[in-house]
Amino acid sequence: MTLKNMLVIQYLAFGTIVALCSCSDDDIDIHRVALPETVNQDAVAYVEQNAKDTKVIENYDFTDGRNYVMSVGENSPSAAISGQTVEDAKEGLGALAVNYTFAAKSISTEPEYVTMKEIWGNYRTDLSFHPLGLSLWIKGNRQNPGVLRVMLIQDSKMEPGIQMENQYFQYINKSILQQDGWQKLIIPYESFQLYKGLAPDDKLNLSKVFGYRIDIVNEKDESGTGTVYFDALEQVTSYQHQYEKKGKFSSMFIQLNKVYYENPEYDDWETYFTECKKVGIDTWIVQYSVGYGAENTISWYSGSTVGWNGEGVQTECPIIDKIMNAAEKTGFKIILGLNGGDYNIEKLDDKWTYDVLLARNEVVAGDLARKYADHPSFAGWYITEEFHDAKYPAGWQEENKRKLLSDYLTRVATFAKSKCNKPVYIAPALWRGMPAEMCGEWFGALLKETENVDYMYLQDLGGRSLVDVRIDLPNYYGYIKKACEEAGVKFGVDIESFFYSYYPPVDYRAKTWAELEEQLAVASQYTDLITNFSWATFKPGYDSFEGYRNYYNSLK
Repeated sequence: MTLKNMLVIQYLAFGTIVALCSCSDDDIDIHRVALPETVNQDAVAYVEQNAKDTKVIENYDFTDGRNYVMSVGENSPSAAISGQTVEDAKEGLGALAVNYTFAAKSISTEPEYVTMKEIWGNYRTDLSFHPLGLSLWIKGNRQNPGVLRVMLIQDSKMEPGIQMENQYFQYINKSILQQDGWQKLIIPYESFQLYKGLAPDDKLNLSKVFGYRIDIVNEKDESGTGTVYFDALEQVTSYQHQYEKKGKFSSMFIQLNKVYYENPEYDDWETYFTECKKVGIDTWIVQYSVGYGAENTISWYSGSTVGWNGEGVQTECPIIDKIMNAAEKTGFKIILGLNGGDYNIEKLDDKWTYDVLLARNEVVAGDLARKYADHPSFAGWYITEEFHDAKYPAGWQEENKRKLLSDYLTRVATFAKSKCNKPVYIAPALWRGMPAEMCGEWFGALLKETENVDYMYLQDLGGRSLVDVRIDLPNYYGYIKKACEEAGVKFGVDIESFFYSYYPPVDYRAKTWAELEEQLAVASQYTDLITNFSWATFKPGYDSFEGYRNYYNSLK
């Protein structure tokens, strides 16, 4: 046999070439990297004994709209994987049936594998909250080839705006895929071992984990096919809910539109305010005094000097005039939002973007101050343009953008107070674009740079099927409340009393009181300043309002 030069390339860590040699055709024998079994039954028992509550990370109810991506491994071009939702579910509406094929043709020393991978961006999971482990329902069969490997993907150097796949930690179970019927797999965090990283002593830091992989690995290097079902990947925590405080709503948002102006049934503001006061709500926040989007050509008060939409374009639908008159008669308080503007997400690092918004808010603040500075019901200013803590599709995580935002908020708040020295409110959305601790640090930096903002109501996003009320919210509330306190800003929560979902599609609707009650209970453990978005879904006659009325009366 003629000798020829061969390269035996060993891929370790991040694909580094670590070995070169010459050998004959007959001598080629690539030794696969061994997979260590990491199952620890004592650790599993500890998780089971101390588990108090869980959060669904992935329910696998739908194939469309999924957050994970299926693929073959980089070293496994001849393998195959596909999946579809099936009705044979252990929890929820469906389960994921994964079909896979091994060709036993890995092109590295790593075993052939197929994978499902999910990277968290917005509305992320934070595994560091009262951590115990993960749980996953699996249905295999005895003919399945391969072993299960679950990876946690981490960036120990994570900072706002930047997260990179710098560390992988693996859990390996060599028998679960061959077990018939549904099995609930408990994976303690302590069972994860470093697979590859920047340094040999890299440690698992759950607050810096931002994704996972579920791999099926061809450890025996044999060709074959298999099918395995997955359902309900969950975060297991030791968090014990203790709702010691019974909270109340103290205020409510109203989002004005032409329906309220054109329909006579909405003229009786005195009755609405009287009904709200019966359940402890004595303040409304008018989200904007000049309309948002297509309705930015409408001023919701008389005497408007708004002119940026062109000569003769601006119209007046003076609902606020009626609201202020009714508020004075009933002893109600009104916080007035400014212009219904919006940030240009393509130019968040451009000061001119904020200058334009500032100029418009100055016009509206001037109008409102002339009308209501001495009005007994005028209780404060609300900066309408909402921001959030996330990066995608655009945001303020990077320092230069954060500083431009804080400077803008300062300029708007300072101008409004110069016209009428009332408290200034903001209500950013909690998109969970960072782990909770980092998110708290980001809010802390922003608020310490911002002057003349007095109250921050954090939107809980509880109406959008994007949040776990019992796990996500306590985690983030704790860090963000601390950030507010350290910056001298009063922390409040803006509870969403509506519900809608993009996927699965659910049309916008009012929540029931049964759905809303736990949001209020969680928020109440962190603040007495709890508002509600909005009057459209929380008004007399609605189940949400009437249920709250019964709850409120029970507290007397």
